Amino acid sequence: MIQWSQEMVREKKAHPLLGPYLAKQPSYPPGDWYGARPKKTLLKKAMTESLANAGYAPIKRQDGRPSHVTTFAHPDASFAGTLVVSFDPGLLRQMDFGFRDWLRPELAAPFGPLGPRDFIPVMGWLAYDHLWHGAGTNNPVCWDLVTEENLDEAAAVMVEALERLTALARRVNALAAAA
Repeated sequence: MIQWSQEMVREKKAHPLLGPYLAKQPSYPPGDWYGARPKKTLLKKAMTESLANAGYAPIKRQDGRPSHVTTFAHPDASFAGTLVVSFDPGLLRQMDFGFRDWLRPELAAPFGPLGPRDFIPVMGWLAYDHLWHGAGTNNPVCWDLVTEENLDEAAAVMVEALERLTALARRVNALAAAA
């Protein structure tokens, strides 16, 4: 079992290929940008419209799911994962998104059920946040810079990030198909 540790984070950051990418962090804009954030309803509307334009179809809310969580079917019906987007106003970054159930069962089977100290987030949740920050956390700063002014651009970046995550998921899942 792989356990998360600061040593593992340092090792990833020291890697000659991964290190330079993991070290790059978005910079905060000058001034009081919190006041420029869009309201939750505007953020949710813009992101949902952008996803619909990219072919993602909303999935009817299931019992027990909070109202700030929206799920979408992937445009490619052969893609196993479900897109989950949370517009939780309590999040510093305003929203969180990623694919659930994206990993082929054959690849996940050797790991068995994960315990509370085991940290392999990508197995259950393929999120750009994990790949961007690379520090064993799902709280980086890449989605807390969305303002009303850059809302359309942020929506386009989200769709691009999902395209990249889809490509990554397909490549990883191809490993199981090839074995």
